[in-house]
Amino acid sequence: MSQTTSQPPAPDANLLPKTVNGVRLTILAKNLKILSLQGLAIVDDQIIVPTIDGEIIAVNAIGAVKPLTNLLTVELGVPFGICAIDSGVVVTVSGFDPVHYLVKVSADGKHETIADLSEISGTYGAPFGVAAYDDGFIVAGTTDVISGDGALFRVTQQGQITEVVGLKQFGNALDVVVHRGQFITLHENGDLLRIAPTGEVTVLANLVQSGLGIPFKLTTQADNFLVTTNTGQVVRVDSVGKPVAIVELPRPTYSVPSGIALWGDDLIVSTMNGYLLRLQTDSNAKPD
Repeated sequence: MSQTTSQPPAPDANLLPKTVNGVRLTILAKNLKILSLQGLAIVDDQIIVPTIDGEIIAVNAIGAVKPLTNLLTVELGVPFGICAIDSGVVVTVSGFDPVHYLVKVSADGKHETIADLSEISGTYGAPFGVAAYDDGFIVAGTTDVISGDGALFRVTQQGQITEVVGLKQFGNALDVVVHRGQFITLHENGDLLRIAPTGEVTVLANLVQSGLGIPFKLTTQADNFLVTTNTGQVVRVDSVGKPVAIVELPRPTYSVPSGIALWGDDLIVSTMNGYLLRLQTDSNAKPD
């Protein structure tokens, strides 16, 4: 199972797109159990989706759904953050004790715990985002959800954990991607940050102050960042921090988008009322 950036296959004839708010929209799946901070990953021309009931499922271009594993039934917890790796995906997992883990899931559904994140998350914290970096991972989350003590951690394949930088002044860290050797994080107060491996922080944009809503998840497209927000929009932020809404999902039909991934020139988003959507827009195919 390897990460791919190839063009996705065309949808089945039964999944023909319709145009909504200027966007060609295809429903790939519905009635999925999804929370607002659960992400998406694209692996081997399949969309990998974590769900609230602990499942990790794979959905292909014609909407066929295949369960890979259930991390709740093996007493690990509910998966939230997710990133693609050569052998499958890596997810952040939160249990109810509370316990938190970083877990690798392979193509055949086998799972392996990379690290126990319970100590760094504390009693009231949680890991919400993960990205592959060098030979390990970067984890974004919080040590206290209530007070908004965001933080960024580096985790090795052997499970060793070190803090990159504390981000309390920006609130809970909800997601992270790696872009050109630096870390891009997303925060509940609206900030999109660029963070150097040595911990220096630059604010790229604030989506709340721009009137675009509270951000949930993000992905990259060349030098642009694509973000889902609680206003029902997908927002593109360019390399100098200029945000613009490129998609607005009609509510209440599709609720608001949560997870987001790029599949060729198409966007894949999950929504809080259980849809998995493929979105095709001219502005997404040809960013400024």
